[in-house]
Amino acid sequence: MHARLHLSSEPGFPTSDTLAAYTLTQARGGVIHRDATVFADAMTRGVMVAIIDEAGDVGDPDSLLAIAGVLPLEAGLFELGGALVHEAHTGFGLQKPMMQARLMAYFGLKIAPLENLRTGAGRARYGDPSRRVLEAAGFLPIRHADAPVDFYDECKTCTRGAPAGHQCCYQYYTASPACRTVPYEPGVREIVRKSDGRTLRLTLPELQF
Repeated sequence: MHARLHLSSEPGFPTSDTLAAYTLTQARGGVIHRDATVFADAMTRGVMVAIIDEAGDVGDPDSLLAIAGVLPLEAGLFELGGALVHEAHTGFGLQKPMMQARLMAYFGLKIAPLENLRTGAGRARYGDPSRRVLEAAGFLPIRHADAPVDFYDECKTCTRGAPAGHQCCYQYYTASPACRTVPYEPGVREIVRKSDGRTLRLTLPELQF
């Protein structure tokens, strides 16, 4: 399969309705469902990233391998939201280049100051890869009490339960200056999935701002 990374600042990006439809079918684990209004706001004030099958139709949710965004929050803050990878396309390491592209877009598009960027990842086993990627990129853990107020709203209806010794099932983070040095390397990558030997040809385009 051949796929390409796209930014919502480019023409021809999937619509907010397409992103919402994808989320409805693929949300699992600790992923919070986002509706089309949230995605439309992210494409206006933040940025969305998608990895799309080059043989597919950008209007078809089944053509999306993965999506992720920089989502507006209250008080001028922004969330580096978790990447939602299609269940059939996990294991290719798509979270890392999507995180790198979003950080480059956050700074390149001058979305907001560095200190306004927050993120989080589940403490359960499914969140292990996300936490490793975030911490390697320079995100620093913060207390649950210091998380954006928007995240507290999610806690009110959360039924997952917190691991022993923790107040919340999520670990929250804030960006540090090290996030500015995270490299995004354009080019074509041939990625072989260890579980079955399947190959994905992923194009990471030059990002111009």
